[in-house]
Amino acid sequence: IRNRLTVLNLQTRSHLGELRTTGGDNIQCCLIDTGTNQTVSCDIYDRQNGQYFITYIAQSDNLHILNVYVNNAPIKDNPF
Repeated sequence: IRNRLTVLNLQTRSHLGELRTTGGDNIQCCLIDTGTNQTVSCDIYDRQNGQYFITYIAQSDNLHILNVYVNNAPIKDNPF
């Protein structure tokens, strides 16, 4: 939704598929407005328990594509 804060919760898992319980991973995100092809800024908050908040504010009602990476690897079903 345009001009409203969006908050996503990312739960990380180990290479064995187990929920991680510590933070410190390198989380990156890239949000693209498909109407303008501009990148929208994302902020990442490490909850130090294996979970991360990803927040952003879309500036338009256009379709957006979100790419999320953990330790430089795309997460499953990426992009969104």
